[in-house]
Amino acid sequence: MKSETQQNQTLKQQFLQALTESESLCDALEACSMPRSILCGFLIKDKTFLKSFDKIINLKLEMALLETALKSKAA
Repeated sequence: MKSETQQNQTLKQQFLQALTESESLCDALEACSMPRSILCGFLIKDKTFLKSFDKIINLKLEMALLETALKSKAA
């Protein structure tokens, strides 16, 4: 049986993968069956996880801005 630490690491990796592939944060949470409170705890307690989370979120924001800019240019 996996320890709680191993389970948390697995859950974190699954969430980060889901976040990369999902349209939204809510979709990623739902895909992993992770409550928001657990995500908040991970973000507060694990700086490495926080860095990975921020990197994915920033990339998604940059892509959204780029898409918006391209759409406005096309119009």
